[in-house]
Order: sequence, then structure tokens, then C-alpha cells
Amino acid sequence: MSQPPRRLLFAGEAIVDLLMWVPALPERGGDMLSESAAIEVGGGFNIMAAAVRQGLPVVYAGRYAACRSNLPVRQRAGRIQRK
Repeated sequence: MSQPPRRLLFAGEAIVDLLMWVPALPERGGDMLSESAAIEVGGGFNIMAAAVRQGLPVVYAGRYAACRSNLPVRQRAGRIQRK
């Protein structure tokens, strides 16, 4: 008889996504400036957040990048682990 999982050990990447809003897609080979942009947490973070929402404890065994752009990942990871 198999036991249900006790926790998720995640060793993948938790990265940031740069979202950019444009009025329309540029023509092939063309350029376009975005109207606005935002940084959101993405990648494997979404898997960890979904596991926590389902009641499964998560341990992140990956590394955090040593740059400011990775700060949202650290902040959001701390919030989902405390819930």
C-alpha cells in the first residue's frame, strides 16, 4: 500500500518573468515598444505555490540568484511557506 506524499522537494528553477503589454503584435521582423511592463514570479514557483494551495508542504532545494531582479522570488517564497 503506497502512502500519500509528505512534501514536495523542489530543486528546479524559480525565476522571474518580465511581462510586457503591447498594443498589437509587430509585423514579422518588426519592432515595437511596450506600453507598460511588470515583473512576476514564474517558472517552478508556480508548481510550488500550487502544491501549497493543495495542502502539501514544500521545500525549495534550488538556489536564489544573487541579483536584485530575483527579490520577488524570495519575497513570494517566504509568503507561501508561512501560510
